[in-house]
Order: sequence, then C-alpha cells, then structure tokens
Amino acid sequence: MAAKEQLVAAYDRIGLCIYLAVRSEDAARDLPGLTPVMTYVRFLAWARAATAINRFGG
Repeated sequence: MAAKEQLVAAYDRIGLCIYLAVRSEDAARDLPGLTPVMTYVRFLAWARAATAINRFGG
C-alpha cells in the first residue's frame, strides 16, 4: 500500500489535514526553497480529493 493510501486509511478527513499541515510546516523549515504553493500542492491538495473519493467509495 502506498504511503498516501496508508494515511487515508489511518485518519479521518480532518485528522489527515491537521497531520499534513503540521508535516508541511516542518518541511517549510527544512526546505527553505519550498514556496507556500509548492507546500500546499505537495502536502494538502491531494488529501481533500483522496478523502472525498474514500468517503464516496470511488
């Protein structure tokens, strides 16, 4: 199972977004060239779609 699939299975939608927001903050400190847009796309954008698909059985 891929890492993203494991995260979706382990957290509800709100918990996943909170977890990813914390991880994105850590990444922003560790990777100074990471812009806010890159951070959002890399850490949060997929979570909304993934949890919506998971909730609706897609």
